[in-house]
Amino acid sequence: MKSSFSTELFLLLMCGVFGAETEEGKSVTVKEGDSVTLNPERNQIQGIIKIVWRFGDKGTIIADSSENEPWLSNTDERFRDRLQLNQTSGSLTITDMRTEHSGLYVLQIDRNTGISLMKFNVTVLEPGGSSGAIAGTCVTVLLVAAAAVVYYYRHRICDQNRLMAEEKKESVEEGRSVNLETDTELQRADEIKWWFEDLILTEFRKETSKKDDTDYIECDVADGRFRNKLVLDEKTGTLIINNIRTFHSGLYKLQISRKNRRTEYKRFIVTVTGELINNYALGEQFR
Repeated sequence: MKSSFSTELFLLLMCGVFGAETEEGKSVTVKEGDSVTLNPERNQIQGIIKIVWRFGDKGTIIADSSENEPWLSNTDERFRDRLQLNQTSGSLTITDMRTEHSGLYVLQIDRNTGISLMKFNVTVLEPGGSSGAIAGTCVTVLLVAAAAVVYYYRHRICDQNRLMAEEKKESVEEGRSVNLETDTELQRADEIKWWFEDLILTEFRKETSKKDDTDYIECDVADGRFRNKLVLDEKTGTLIINNIRTFHSGLYKLQISRKNRRTEYKRFIVTVTGELINNYALGEQFR
């Protein structure tokens, strides 16, 4: 009996019921209906510029924060009205947990010195689970999470290697505009797509050559961070971001699909620096 109890306790510790660290990250187990707070290490949050929380093997962004108000996902029904982000500590709280919230959570911390990642493997147990069932579930989830981590980062590394030659860096002061240049001219039937991280910003298909001077179109984006800020050059596919703010810092991705030709990919890492300009200081708020 004592040996069985010791083995069971060891498994519980390995599974992170008490917050144990493993090579796959920190494992956390919580009962369905409870809340959980994922806390980064204190030394990890010093000198941060931006915090991004991702969920699942696809790395879907569910929360991010710059110096302004945090952005929390309302498009994913699983997390609607369940997320709380502490901008001071970087911790993410998920309320009223359900089994569908089980999985891999990755915290990306951007600093002046570089980017670091922290991983949390979260297991949500159905009510009434025994300690033995908890241990067995934890072991299974750890194996699945480890496979998910390998899959996610292997594909991410492949993508980065494939696109490394097409990566550009842009630095711009807050309040100004920035042009993400495609360095090409679109032909008829060419299709382009722009993303910010995993958020689709705009899609455009070149139909015919325009004879007038109106070569720019405004992009209608539902995400409030980009409302009335994006303009697309129809000739080149260049994306213009007007009146840029610090929460626009991040990775922008471009895909150009051409008929009977190889698809092109480009990446732009945009960094927004400086204090808010006067019109924001006078009371204009991000909506």
